[in-house]
Amino acid sequence: MSVKKKVILVLDGESGQALRAVRCLAQQKTFTIHVVSRKASAPIRLSRYSKSFNVVDKLNSDAKYLDRVEELITELGVDLLFPILERSVALLIAHRERFQNLCAIAPIPDAQTFEIATDKRLLGSFMHEHEIPAPGTIVLDGSQGNLNTINTLMYPVLAKPGKGGFGRDIHRFNSPDELQGFLEDPTVIGRDYAIQPFVPGSDVDCSVICKDGRIIAHTVQQTIIESTRTFGPPTGIELMEDPEVLEIVRQLMFLLQWQGVAHIDLRKDHAGKYFVLEINARYWGSLLGSLAAGVNFPVLSVSYT
Repeated sequence: MSVKKKVILVLDGESGQALRAVRCLAQQKTFTIHVVSRKASAPIRLSRYSKSFNVVDKLNSDAKYLDRVEELITELGVDLLFPILERSVALLIAHRERFQNLCAIAPIPDAQTFEIATDKRLLGSFMHEHEIPAPGTIVLDGSQGNLNTINTLMYPVLAKPGKGGFGRDIHRFNSPDELQGFLEDPTVIGRDYAIQPFVPGSDVDCSVICKDGRIIAHTVQQTIIESTRTFGPPTGIELMEDPEVLEIVRQLMFLLQWQGVAHIDLRKDHAGKYFVLEINARYWGSLLGSLAAGVNFPVLSVSYT
């Protein structure tokens, strides 16, 4: 007697992370995988692991996107919605009631937890309050940033947009004058930035899947080949075991009562001390590295739905 395959609709098909996640899901032969994308030219359209590739015409129309997803749930007999990027996670959190009556949703956090995790300013305050090791975060609001505060910072510093990822729009400043000049730029005025001391050292990341704040599975990886783009994701990684990293991340995820997957960026200074930089509430570029280490995060996500 044949077993009915679980029908999964993978969102964010325009992203490279979706292609990696589909390859992971395809390891489980009892899944039928469909993809929805905001771009017709997405490479995943050629994937042999996807039964169908569905395009939403308007890239920036969330309403149209959600309507099409709802249509596909009915047309394809979808059992599970599978978000890849933070954009779709946020949409499903906001419209959870609309979709949870139609099919299951892969584990995602609640709205408040998601907001804390994905806003570097809020996360910095949260980690300071709960004594999670972090470089320290100061929020400066465009040109209204307090000059006295700027002068008291330890340089160099990094200015990071409160929202954002993939290392984009991060700037390094070696002096108060450089930072003040940046904040007075007309294209920057009115935007909020999280200012963090630059930590000399190396990058270490921890990927997790959690249920009720408890880590179910994890991998830890360190950068061995830097990105060709400043502050971009690494080109080469090495998987490793590190109890200290795991303990720091375990505490943070428990305090947040995290649900689902996350990728935590840390920095190891020259003295061997770790600092949490940020949380990516989405799938990550080294997902196939995790798979090679024996941890299939997408399949685990389906299992714990």
